[in-house]
Amino acid sequence: MEPDSPGFSVAAKINKRCRCQGTLLYLKSYNAEINDYDGEWDLGYRGKIGYENASGLRFELTGFYHQTDFTGEQGVVTGTHTFYSVDATLGDTIHCGELCLSIAAGLRFGGNEFDEDWGGMATNSEFNGIGPVIAIEATRSLSERFALYATLRQALLFGEDEYFDGTDTFKTDTLASVTEIGAGFQANFGVGGVTDAYFRAGFEGQYWLEDGGNIGLFGGVLSLGANF
Repeated sequence: MEPDSPGFSVAAKINKRCRCQGTLLYLKSYNAEINDYDGEWDLGYRGKIGYENASGLRFELTGFYHQTDFTGEQGVVTGTHTFYSVDATLGDTIHCGELCLSIAAGLRFGGNEFDEDWGGMATNSEFNGIGPVIAIEATRSLSERFALYATLRQALLFGEDEYFDGTDTFKTDTLASVTEIGAGFQANFGVGGVTDAYFRAGFEGQYWLEDGGNIGLFGGVLSLGANF
């Protein structure tokens, strides 16, 4: 979590405020299910907006979207993988000296869509589900303006997978597990009347496990956020 003020001051109560953050991700996909899988580096996006009351209780909405192209089976298979999610969470923050720990829980709606061409035979798999999500974020101050951060999100999505094999469509109730881990460097600054602005540069890895199949995303992230 970003600091209440430069230096991560310990405080039992803060002023009511709105919070926002925009993140640009540059990710590459990895898949062990397709031989010779080669995912491209593609941009992804995450946006976060929330409100924190005077006691520190925080409500946030977080959205994520990423689409990537790939080839496999020595160029025989080509396609596009799309990932998306929306989280609604309620959380609080623990301040301990220079360490700031944010813990939140809520619901996620999310899914993925795989469009693949197997040598002229087009297939499509789409999953949408809803379920619990937990989010943990730690920020450790290094100085008045600089800090390190680490994030973890874990979601379980219960929903339906719809698969088209080129001829027929099959629907199956299934479960997906999504793990997101990130870390990096944070710089705090002020712009005009906004005193709690910050910039982040780091990396992030995601692991999507669904119905026995798995795919991963890994790459760099740049974030810009502020409290008003």
